Amino acid sequence: AGNITAVTLVGDIFSTSVYVILPRSINKPPEINITSPVSDAGKVWTGNINIDATITDIDNDFKLARILIKNLDNTTADSQLITTIYNQNINYVFNTIGYTGKYSIYIEPEDSAGNKTIDNRIIKIDNTAPVTELIISSPVVYKHNLPYVSSYTEIKLNSMDSGNIVTGINNIYFQLDNNPVQVYTGIINLTGYSEGMHCIKYYSA
Repeated sequence: AGNITAVTLVGDIFSTSVYVILPRSINKPPEINITSPVSDAGKVWTGNINIDATITDIDNDFKLARILIKNLDNTTADSQLITTIYNQNINYVFNTIGYTGKYSIYIEPEDSAGNKTIDNRIIKIDNTAPVTELIISSPVVYKHNLPYVSSYTEIKLNSMDSGNIVTGINNIYFQLDNNPVQVYTGIINLTGYSEGMHCIKYYSA
C-alpha cells in the first residue's frame, strides 16, 4: 500500500500530515506442525510413509507447501522435491521404494508474500531385501544345472541383511513342493520324499 497525504488548516497555517498504511504482518511466515512421521532413532520405515502436518497462517494468505527429502548419507546431495501441496492440512502418502538410508523429510510452507518457514523429521528407510542362500552339502551330483541329492543330503539356508540400514533378519521361511510354508530352524529334511523332482522355495524377512 502507498502513502496518503492530507492537508489540513490549523488557524492561518497549513499543516501537512502523512498517513502510512502497511499490510498486515508482512514479515510473519506461516507456522507448521508435523505430526507424522516422528523422529525416532529406533524406528525403520519401509514401503509407504504417511506425511501429516497442519499449517497455520494468521494473515490468511497461505500459498503452498513443498515436501522435500534429503539423503543424509550423502553430504553432497541436494534436497529433492517430493510434491507440492496447496492445502494447509497435509495428508500425503509417500512411497519410499527406491530409498534406503538415513533421510530428512522437510516441509516448507510459503505465503503469497514469499515468506517461508521450514521444519523437518529425520527418519531411517530400509527397502533392501535380505539375501538368502541355499547351501547343498554332499552327497550331491549336478546334471543340467540341477542338483541330484539323496535323503541324507544336508540342505541349509543362510540369510544376510545388507544396505546402508541393516535391521537384521527376523526369520527365514521355506516351502517344499506345495506343503505349508515353514520357519527354517535348521537342516531341511528330505526323509520320506519320493524320488523325482521337488521344488524348494525360500525367503527371509
